[in-house]
Amino acid sequence: MKGRKGIPPWLLIMLGGIIATYASFINGRMDGSASMKVFIYVGLAIGVFGLGKIVFKWWKEKGKNSEEKVAEKLAGLPEKAPRIVFCSKCGAKNYNTSHFCHMCGLKLK
Repeated sequence: MKGRKGIPPWLLIMLGGIIATYASFINGRMDGSASMKVFIYVGLAIGVFGLGKIVFKWWKEKGKNSEEKVAEKLAGLPEKAPRIVFCSKCGAKNYNTSHFCHMCGLKLK
């Protein structure tokens, strides 16, 4: 499950806050219903879980040395960097991935 990211932590914190706040509001209007207190605790638990995900990610990143961080960043880059080609009409520099010259519009491929 390498590509699976899950729910973003900020969304969990926000959702937990909304659930806890709304349940607290309803609880106040219902004179302390026990069922609404459960929703308050569930909302708080969701928010704490989201905060825990942020702290865990920070802690995991803190433990890596700079070589591992650079290697992870380079892993996502293409192996070959684009080369420079020159337009035959105007002589402008273009990347070899370009289909048209950015100066004169001549078709390069």
